[in-house]
Amino acid sequence: MMKPSRRQFLLAAGAIAAPDGGRAQEAGEEFDWLRTARIVLAEGYVPPFYPRLQCSGKQLASIAADLGANVLRFPAISQYALYPTRHYPVHPELGSRDLFQETIEACHAQGIRVIPYIAVNVSVWPKNTQGEVRDWIGVDAQGNPTTSTLFSLDREGNYLQACLLSPIRDRIKAYVEEIVSKYDVAGMYFDGPYPYMSSQKCYCKYCSQAYQKAFGKPVPRAGSGLSPEDERQYYRWFSQEVVAGLMKEIRQIVRTRKNVPVILNLTPFLFPRAYSEAQYPISDAFMFESRPGPITNKMYNLVMARSTGKYIWSYVSTPHLESTEHLRKKRLGSWYSSGVDGREVEMQGFTVIASGAAPIYWGANNRYRSLGNVQSLRRPYDFLQENAGILKQLENARFAGIYTSTSTVDWYRYKPNGEAGYHPSFYYGAYALLKDLHIQAEPFHESQVTGETLRRHRLVYLPNVACLSRAHADLIREYVHSGGALLATYETSLFDEWGKSRSDFALADVFGASWRESPEWGTDLFLRFEGGRSPQLFPEGTEIPHDPDFTLIEAAEENSMMGRVVQPASKSIYTAGLVVRRFGAGRVAYISGSPEAVYYESRLAGPRELVRRVVDHLCGDEAPPFHLEAPTGVFANLSRSERSLLLHVLADVGNKWKGLVSREEYVPVPGIVARIRIPRGRTVRSARYLRSKAECRGEVVDGSLTLRMPPVEIYEGIYLEFA
Repeated sequence: MMKPSRRQFLLAAGAIAAPDGGRAQEAGEEFDWLRTARIVLAEGYVPPFYPRLQCSGKQLASIAADLGANVLRFPAISQYALYPTRHYPVHPELGSRDLFQETIEACHAQGIRVIPYIAVNVSVWPKNTQGEVRDWIGVDAQGNPTTSTLFSLDREGNYLQACLLSPIRDRIKAYVEEIVSKYDVAGMYFDGPYPYMSSQKCYCKYCSQAYQKAFGKPVPRAGSGLSPEDERQYYRWFSQEVVAGLMKEIRQIVRTRKNVPVILNLTPFLFPRAYSEAQYPISDAFMFESRPGPITNKMYNLVMARSTGKYIWSYVSTPHLESTEHLRKKRLGSWYSSGVDGREVEMQGFTVIASGAAPIYWGANNRYRSLGNVQSLRRPYDFLQENAGILKQLENARFAGIYTSTSTVDWYRYKPNGEAGYHPSFYYGAYALLKDLHIQAEPFHESQVTGETLRRHRLVYLPNVACLSRAHADLIREYVHSGGALLATYETSLFDEWGKSRSDFALADVFGASWRESPEWGTDLFLRFEGGRSPQLFPEGTEIPHDPDFTLIEAAEENSMMGRVVQPASKSIYTAGLVVRRFGAGRVAYISGSPEAVYYESRLAGPRELVRRVVDHLCGDEAPPFHLEAPTGVFANLSRSERSLLLHVLADVGNKWKGLVSREEYVPVPGIVARIRIPRGRTVRSARYLRSKAECRGEVVDGSLTLRMPPVEIYEGIYLEFA
């Protein structure tokens, strides 16, 4: 091996073998195996489990093994119970069998862990339910029983949904205790409890009595007299006391009887604040399902979820195709028991791995009918198995942090005049901007915000964080004053955490700008740059497309105003559009619209270049930890440990069909140049490409290693170890 010098660096791939172990043995983390689990999901709501029971435990274990899995999620309690129990309807074709136990034995024989899927208030009962259960069904405002739309194979409304405050609560706890006590499970996975699937309120006698006792008034009813405060109060109560209250009892049952992780389906992490903040602290791990859209959206959700410190699962080969546009009646029944296959599964799998999460394959049911070609799944699973020791040691590297505000989600949800909810363009757009600029980014949830959360990021990005508490505004003010960099857009801090409007931005002193108005309408707007300003971000007269939703502001200092919002067609000049200034030892930029939303929805180059130049100025001499020279669609995520870095490079390029749901093909991308900044005080001991194992040739110049990568098709990982 050549000795690294300032000018030259050359190492053969594989010069240093990957360690076998990981933090599980060294740091004693209880459930560290979840970090690199290779999971397959057997879905209990579709064949071969429903409506007919047509499989065996040996067949399920064989499918899981062929797919390269080491964990199987088995539907113990879903449409039916698949083991003998008196606490839940048992599949009518189960007979004397215990399919759950059969599967555990068959899987364990092949070294595969089993985790049961357990429905909580996804629990539903047929319309002809009689006896005590009939009395437990939820009731809507008109006194009608609450129905469920969950099952794809049954007509909508054929099932009734029990209320979580009814004695169903005891039934749920009984089958949870039964499963964790009787079966050799590696964890307990819960689908629910949720607030009601359709966000409806429950007016049954159990809810009515409990709400009256808590607040001295009846459950609020929808109508013109319902205030946002009453609406929020109900959902906070239902989320905290009813939903999270039950989950705490369930967790206690599980952890008292067995030291296994509690795992929740928390796909709606951006649900209203009360639910997300109530549920995720209770879990050891949670799952994020997929949704159609750019692959960076998936990474955004997973990296944010990982920032909470929990283990994360995420679907690959998702069934949520959402192909409902042609249907006379939109319904969940439009999704299929056949998942997405081909190279998209490979892309999804490597995206999950690059985000620090574990992939769960939605497709065991389809494989039951025909195993077919599994290479698209085996590629990321084999990579995960081969490099588990490395991946377990790594955490997401930090440079730019994106503040994710579910308070703002709540406010937009209850905003008057029937306006639409908080669109993900703000969050997803901020992440897409930074990813396309090759700037390392970590979204973080507002419930995690402390002074330390902010200080661990060189730059904090507030993408239209309209609702901001006074306490968080004070933390952000101190962060910038002490030397941090802040980028904020549109109506950030114009409302408190409950949506109560302020007369000015809570951060007006930091922005150096005061709010005057948010006009209802604008079109064909541009941000025009003025000459004689410092910093000179663009030449005088440059015009960048500006958000039609914008704020009229007044800059406190004339020389901090870099540009104005204009409408060239009418020669109108509206307001200061970009303010850049120092605040204490730090720097701040405020933009009067949302370049992130404009970019997400249009992919125009102007907003991207605007953010690049603003970020470069705010961060000064401290460059991002890596940079790529690559076409749009190639992006990266950096993970690190004390003595290593892994740059995950994903090439999301190829044929694109831009319908409601994209089916993607991929092509190799040649000529990608990666520059990775070497941490201070470190020298490179080894460098290798983890996937291709190709020779890793590069040059160290001024503290950065520059590599011209071999052609990348979907994924490559550059792994550096330091002396």
